[in-house]
Amino acid sequence: MIVNFIGKILYFFANIIPVKRIRKIIKAKIKWKYSHPYIANYLKLNYITPYYEKNNQYHLEPKAIFENEKIIWQFWYQGENEMPDIIKKCTQSVKRYMGEEYKIIILDKNTIKKYIDLPDFVVNKLENDFFGKKTTTFFSDLLRVALLSLYGGIWMDATIFLSAPINKDILSKKFFIFTRSKNKPEDYIEWVLFNRNYFSWDEGFQVNMLSSFLVAQKNSSEVSAIKDILLEYWKKEKTIRHYFIIQILFNILYDCKSADEYNSDIVPHLLQKFSDQNFDQKLWKSIKTKTSIHKLTYFKNIRKNSLIDIVLSHSYE
Repeated sequence: MIVNFIGKILYFFANIIPVKRIRKIIKAKIKWKYSHPYIANYLKLNYITPYYEKNNQYHLEPKAIFENEKIIWQFWYQGENEMPDIIKKCTQSVKRYMGEEYKIIILDKNTIKKYIDLPDFVVNKLENDFFGKKTTTFFSDLLRVALLSLYGGIWMDATIFLSAPINKDILSKKFFIFTRSKNKPEDYIEWVLFNRNYFSWDEGFQVNMLSSFLVAQKNSSEVSAIKDILLEYWKKEKTIRHYFIIQILFNILYDCKSADEYNSDIVPHLLQKFSDQNFDQKLWKSIKTKTSIHKLTYFKNIRKNSLIDIVLSHSYE
């Protein structure tokens, strides 16, 4: 409580900093400095340590048989017919570039049970929005690791846009995630300002991986442990204690920071970061050279002839 109290006081006084850019960075740092250690310690004490001491495993059974089929899993709770246009553009791009090689399964609230039976305590909390507005988002964190543990394959958030087929080196991995680079990039401040709750290179920062794109083999130890811990969390908890719980769990268990720039989680955010700039051929080519996997988010408005406008409209290849 003392750390919490001090953090809140510092956060309050940070509001008087006149330079908006500096104020945002300092407020974000104060916020995670007291929230990340708390949630990390809470998860270790109440879930991670008991999991390894008692070997608390939930045994889920596959309900579908895939004979030599490679699967891409996606999820939109309301169903494909209810997708906003930008989500449709994203899922169409996945079908366009990966549909010949992979079976693409887009799950919704009615089709989940065709592939997996989750415990009643999960289903009941999901159907009753037990955790409030974030229940469905939190459920998708559980769903991705449960499906990958059971069947293997690729999980792609419905907000992932592809500009080309996924690199074969990524597809061949037994386990792959985009992670935070150990070394700060030269423009790291720009990335902190881009998303100050997600990006930081400071020691002790716990959100160091992108959960929107995961590659894993069936029964992968990396996703199976997260699956069991999240199921236990769903069973016991009454609140979502932090928005980035799955990222923090991955970071605690597997130390997500990497020296390999190849899997830096900056790369899949490049299109989003420069989305509102005027379309520039060299910029778009540079982004596509680095990756074909682009993590997007919702746009209130898309400015005509902006980078994201041209890319999503497919008027420039």
